[in-house]
Amino acid sequence: MARPINDAGWRTFTLRFALFSFALAGANEYVRRAFDDQAWVWFKVGGLPVATFAFMLAQMPLVKRHALPGSQDPDAS
Repeated sequence: MARPINDAGWRTFTLRFALFSFALAGANEYVRRAFDDQAWVWFKVGGLPVATFAFMLAQMPLVKRHALPGSQDPDAS
């Protein structure tokens, strides 16, 4: 279940996700040009999903800090 956050939290999350996406694009381009096709495919299939998952986990403190009043953690009930 999604946890609602305030507007400031959404702005911060959006900025962080945009910067993360640009960093991944740069890393993808570097791997594409510097390594062979097989390494690039492994990076795309294995590296990018793991990096995205780790990034999303790292954003949990932001979500908790900007949670709307009255919204509770679904796991706490």
